[in-house]
Amino acid sequence: MKILQQYLGKTIIFSTLIVIAAVLTVQLFVNFVAELHDLGQGDYGPLQAFCYVLLELPQAIYKLFPMAAMLGVMVGLSNLAVHYELMVLRTSGVSVGQIAVITLETVLAMIIIVGLLGVFIAPQLTHLAEKRKISQISAGQAITTQQGTWLKHGNTMIHIQSILPGNRIEGITRYEFSPDHKLIRASYASEAYYHKNDWVLKTISESVFFKDRIEKKYIPEETIKLTLNPSFIRTAEIDPKELSLPKLYKFISYQKANGLHVNEYWLIFWQHLMQPIASLVMVFLVIPCIFGPLRSATLGLRMIVAVAMGFGFYILNSFFGPMSIVYQFPPFLAATLPSLLFLCAGIILVKRVR
Repeated sequence: MKILQQYLGKTIIFSTLIVIAAVLTVQLFVNFVAELHDLGQGDYGPLQAFCYVLLELPQAIYKLFPMAAMLGVMVGLSNLAVHYELMVLRTSGVSVGQIAVITLETVLAMIIIVGLLGVFIAPQLTHLAEKRKISQISAGQAITTQQGTWLKHGNTMIHIQSILPGNRIEGITRYEFSPDHKLIRASYASEAYYHKNDWVLKTISESVFFKDRIEKKYIPEETIKLTLNPSFIRTAEIDPKELSLPKLYKFISYQKANGLHVNEYWLIFWQHLMQPIASLVMVFLVIPCIFGPLRSATLGLRMIVAVAMGFGFYILNSFFGPMSIVYQFPPFLAATLPSLLFLCAGIILVKRVR
């Protein structure tokens, strides 16, 4: 039995790696093409774009693994079926349940590895990629840290606390220096938005430094020019989907403490947490496809069925997610229902396998 486990395990792992390599090649090309519109900004060229896309690949592996695992298992078991190896196993007394258990154990081991990659390594590489891109697009005039984004504009240093979707920024602190590097002005704006190639700052508290005094004043609104275009904003803004689970939980706690809506972020959190289970459920659905009605089908037809199942799972996720936000039912339920429905379908199909 141990030899059987090793053989099935190697077959499934090898076929899954082939599928992941094929999917990542397509993903690499698509992501590189998407970066073409940013080429030529600052020091951002083709080589920098390619490095950026490479650093984001681990995050792509984490996202695409459920579909890749399902297709990999489908390819691996289908190849065994084509060469009548599964038939030999069945006639030797190996049950469908035993094959299913070996398959799920193998996939679970891969899920643990990919999960560690997605939680601890991929977010760090994604953050590094974004930080490098921001620096290159701004020609070294901007840098991002965990405390925010720093931008140099002439003799002014600007610190931005948060870059938000919708071309909005929050917590803008400006330090203006004289040619001999003496601080002459400091101001703080609560927020700003992009309008007609300019930035409109709101609720500004400003301090002007003289040799013998400091003057303070309040400005309701001010329009300024910054080398901070929407392309830079899209690169630097926080995307909760790219955060690891601990950082996403902290982000949710911060949003909740400030009285902001958190249901959509809780949905992302639970979907991340349910991803390993979703992967196992998708792989479990492959078993009845191999031993059930599709036992005599071609590999191409089986692949089409696998893709259709994956697309169906994606549709259910896309349906229940917005529904939970609109109708205010628990995000945990929205993240769990697709897996439960597909698991029930898989159990029903497996019971019909003879």
